[in-house]
Amino acid sequence: MAKKKVVVALGHKALGTTLPEQKSAVKKTAAIIADLVEAGAELVITHSNAPQVGMIHTAMNEFGKVHSDYTAVPMSVCSAMSQGYIGYDIQNAEPLCRDQSIEKRIECQMF
Repeated sequence: MAKKKVVVALGHKALGTTLPEQKSAVKKTAAIIADLVEAGAELVITHSNAPQVGMIHTAMNEFGKVHSDYTAVPMSVCSAMSQGYIGYDIQNAEPLCRDQSIEKRIECQMF
């Protein structure tokens, strides 16, 4: 039988709204993802990042209030920042895969 291709789409608040929530959510999600990989599925993982973008944007604006030489950061940059750290957290869930003796390369791409 051919390998199943599975798209894992993590919805709006699936990754939490704070960094500690995200780390916890990614750990739980990684366990499920590792089970899918162990079962032979080929995965593509996508995610929403609205809560994280909002959090970064708010933090950057608050920082700007304290530092007058600060230049405002556009939402597109905040979005890229969130994609980077979400990918980082998902990629750092890789040890869970090793715990289950899964040898797969994990790659993060931003589009």
